[in-house]
Amino acid sequence: MEEEVVIVDTSVWIDVLRSRPSMHREEVSRLVRLDRAGICSLILAEILEGIRSAKEEEEVRRRLSVVRSLPIAESVWEEAGRLGAALRRKGITVPLSDRVIAIVALRQNCPVYTVDKHFQRIPSLRLYAAR
Repeated sequence: MEEEVVIVDTSVWIDVLRSRPSMHREEVSRLVRLDRAGICSLILAEILEGIRSAKEEEEVRRRLSVVRSLPIAESVWEEAGRLGAALRRKGITVPLSDRVIAIVALRQNCPVYTVDKHFQRIPSLRLYAAR
């Protein structure tokens, strides 16, 4: 049986991609080795937004090239909008980017590896706990 993919959120990637030691680096490396690390284009865009040089972008793209890319279907955006409205009716605000990532994870039936507290507010979403 194939082990499930784990969507590694931007908050974890930022920590892992920095040059200093990271508590998440070993776990993400393990997920990558096992071909279980996942990313979607929205996470890539968020990571690239913080890049300062062409050299840094090249290194980030090289490191992420071995990570599974999960598609974002057109309907995910609508579902993320409906989720935002439902949460807002309960007095909860979750950024659109996090809702989109959560919907991708829910549709793929995989957990999200994150340090972002917003994800805890999304019903039925499984969060990944590092070993």
